[in-house]
Amino acid sequence: MRRLTCASVCVMIAVATAAPAAAQVLAEVGGDRISREEFLAAVAGLRREGDLQLTLKTLTREGHREILDDLIEKRLYVRAARAEGLHQQPDVQRAIEQAANEILAHRYLDVHITNAVVAETELRAFYEQHKNELNTPAQVKARHIVVKTREDAQAVIRRIAAGADFARLAEEVSLEATTRAKGGDLGWVPRGVMTKPFEDAIFALGAGQISEPIETPYGVHVVKIEDVQQPALLSFELVRDDVRTRILQQRRDQLKKQLAAKIGVTVNQAALEALSAK
Repeated sequence: MRRLTCASVCVMIAVATAAPAAAQVLAEVGGDRISREEFLAAVAGLRREGDLQLTLKTLTREGHREILDDLIEKRLYVRAARAEGLHQQPDVQRAIEQAANEILAHRYLDVHITNAVVAETELRAFYEQHKNELNTPAQVKARHIVVKTREDAQAVIRRIAAGADFARLAEEVSLEATTRAKGGDLGWVPRGVMTKPFEDAIFALGAGQISEPIETPYGVHVVKIEDVQQPALLSFELVRDDVRTRILQQRRDQLKKQLAAKIGVTVNQAALEALSAK
């Protein structure tokens, strides 16, 4: 059997999509029609899954029949459910309304925000105004040893000063199980992820330095800094997509405010807080 590559699948998709349409109605279920457009929408949904096997299914006669059978099966259940009045049940009506709201909200955002054009001049202006936010953050490559007391930490520091290997010492005495097996390796630590006393202490050190004991809620730490990376400004080309996303988020926030002012929003704060109190 010939092996299919992504390129050959893409070509086959293009050919299949370009094939001339047959009848506009592919099936009827109790008088309900399943149109060619509904079938093609189902095919497109399967292709968006990104699964090669599902994509291949959309390219064969057998696969087309299976997809149509799925649509027919669902339509049968829908007809049967309506016949039993299930569509009138309050929870079903709420679910239908929620689904419709989701679809409409996404389409509104697609039209007004997601698919909006952002001019190159606006992208570059935003980049210039927010350069400090687009830096790669300062980070340090570190190892640590966690013990119970400051006295234990001082003993660790004395052993290191006497020539003990930090990683081996971490494996021997550290109380922090996650990193102990890796010689206390924390990897690269950026600002903003550790507790403030710990962060302030480690970012005050240079490469190769050992910290004084650092107390946190997790114990007393001794840290070795192996490397330091200073903040670096990323080029416009590297962050262009991020800049566009930020601009669109700003537009979305503004649109939300405008619509809230125009349509009106009221929040029952007491009822909301009562839910949290349960």
